[in-house]
Amino acid sequence: MAVHFLLSGSEYQVINYNVEDGLSQSSVQALNMDVFGYLWISTGDGLTCFDGRTFSRYYVRGTDGNASLSNSIRHLISDSTGNLWVGSDFGLLYFDRSKQLLVPAFQGISDLSGKPCLPLFLEEDSLSVLVPPAGIITINLSDKKIHRQTLRQDIKGLEINPIRKNEKWLIVSLLDVLKLEHTYEKGIVQTHYRITDLMGESHRAFLPLTPNRTLFATSGALHMLYASGKTERMDVSSLSFLPENTRIHALANDNSGNIWLLTSNYGIYILDHDFNLQNQIVGLSAQDGSQVPVEAITTGFTDKQGNIWFGTDGHGLALLPARKPLFTKVNRLPDGNGGSLVPFVRSFLETGRDTLWIGTYNAGIFGWNKKQGVIFHLNNGLQYGGFTFGDVYCMLDAGRLGMLTGTANGLWILKNGKLKPVDLSITQNSINKVANIVNESDSSYLLRINNRIFRLIFDENGNPEVINTSFPAGISYELLTRLNGEVLIFS
Repeated sequence: MAVHFLLSGSEYQVINYNVEDGLSQSSVQALNMDVFGYLWISTGDGLTCFDGRTFSRYYVRGTDGNASLSNSIRHLISDSTGNLWVGSDFGLLYFDRSKQLLVPAFQGISDLSGKPCLPLFLEEDSLSVLVPPAGIITINLSDKKIHRQTLRQDIKGLEINPIRKNEKWLIVSLLDVLKLEHTYEKGIVQTHYRITDLMGESHRAFLPLTPNRTLFATSGALHMLYASGKTERMDVSSLSFLPENTRIHALANDNSGNIWLLTSNYGIYILDHDFNLQNQIVGLSAQDGSQVPVEAITTGFTDKQGNIWFGTDGHGLALLPARKPLFTKVNRLPDGNGGSLVPFVRSFLETGRDTLWIGTYNAGIFGWNKKQGVIFHLNNGLQYGGFTFGDVYCMLDAGRLGMLTGTANGLWILKNGKLKPVDLSITQNSINKVANIVNESDSSYLLRINNRIFRLIFDENGNPEVINTSFPAGISYELLTRLNGEVLIFS
């Protein structure tokens, strides 16, 4: 593998080491340099130490003394005394320098020994690791004694992506989202965000209400998620003004703080912040006297000016201006070729104050310049290799990196008027449905592709790359979203 850097117009070459030089594999998962200056390298086939000249290889050993079948080492961390700690699929280990061996850290402890683990963070005198489902284990570095903090026992598998920010760590599991906060005085404090008693209902929509409250809808209930970890479920039957068979399929709010429940069979219900009924809309009348069937509404969106936009199935857009009482109905949108079409609107994205992007099921993306009142079709002049967007699932403004667009035919980036596809060959599928995109940072995004989770990263030049994550395979992930700055994943 050749590696080159372009810097100030000159090409700088770096030395490349590979399997022929002593690496156990060409795919490196983690690097760590200890206090003695040794570089430790983890791969999917053991551990390698580089002293500047030669490579030495070490393997996790099973109880019979043979190399373990699980030698995937994912995490390395070294403490101030020179101990190297190794998080692997075969458990937590440390490197015994006197014996030149990897030694199990929890040998003889049945619920910890041999369990996949993740070193979370290292303090001056302790190391904290996550060992699901046992919990958070803190090891005293001086005497190797351990302290436990138990997590929920029904957590079976975890995707671990600890991002340290202001002493906070995020762990996303299949059942919970745990936010861990570490302080010197209080140790580890955990907060659960959990949707309870879904009873097989399908996920519908999220609506952030305040920094500390987010409303989550299923087909038969509303769930309030609080930053404190508290959750409240409100069944349709508990809201007296809703018929028992009401099906909620979308949420919106207005500038007055009212919550709009969009149902597929009884119209729109407008509630105040205490969930008291303020109004019910059973039909939308446009300025031209025509009607927009409320059962056709698929999504709602409130822009920065307070205008409420409704997307429909086969009836165009419905706009409730913030300062006008009547709905404006847009039955058809221009197709870019002199004609028009009826869109099935699926999603909205607002960039700046003047542009609203409209993602559709059947006709790609439209842009609406609200200041000029001009609608334009992205497929017009922006086709790539003959491809037109067609079915658009989601859009995300990535700032200088462009607009990320998830479609039934892959991931696309619109930047400076140019539309380019992102290589998704890592999925090993010919068709890639990109249904959700959420940002982890300014240059890292999580993608839900064919109900699996991948990570999109950008280098310093803005070039994209999609990579695998450690989310368990064989599980269908149904929803990827954010709550109060944290990522939530539901399966």
